[in-house]
Amino acid sequence: MKEKENTISNVVQVYEEKGPIGYWVKKANDTFSNVIRKTGEYGDFNRLEWQFFNAIHEKENLTMSEAARSLDFFTDEAGIEKLVKRFEAQHLIRVHYHDISITEKGRQAYEEVVSVQKEIMIKAMKDISPEAYRTSIETLETLLKNLRPYTV
Repeated sequence: MKEKENTISNVVQVYEEKGPIGYWVKKANDTFSNVIRKTGEYGDFNRLEWQFFNAIHEKENLTMSEAARSLDFFTDEAGIEKLVKRFEAQHLIRVHYHDISITEKGRQAYEEVVSVQKEIMIKAMKDISPEAYRTSIETLETLLKNLRPYTV
């Protein structure tokens, strides 16, 4: 019992020093959302556009409902439709009925965007060890598991 009290006391001390973890999770999410992947020929890609592009590239063909499911964390159906129209107008994808496929121009654009994304990830992970990264994820997993009974 005394050990649990010490652990809680230590966590409270870190909380008071660094702030609540929810603040940092929100700040990280906002930052990830605002990272722009700038390409020379194909324009800029935000987080949602990158996620959409990556999902299409991975599956080759994607239905509208699959796209909506894979991106529901980031946007609603109207946001998906807007994204599809933009990518289609730029000839990065082809839409046939409800099926989405990547075009040759889309494949070329994807290769440029993935190169930029890799560069961003390398810079983002600077000074973060694999152990620290794993600990961060495991801590968030545990926190989410512990909060599950209190969520709707």
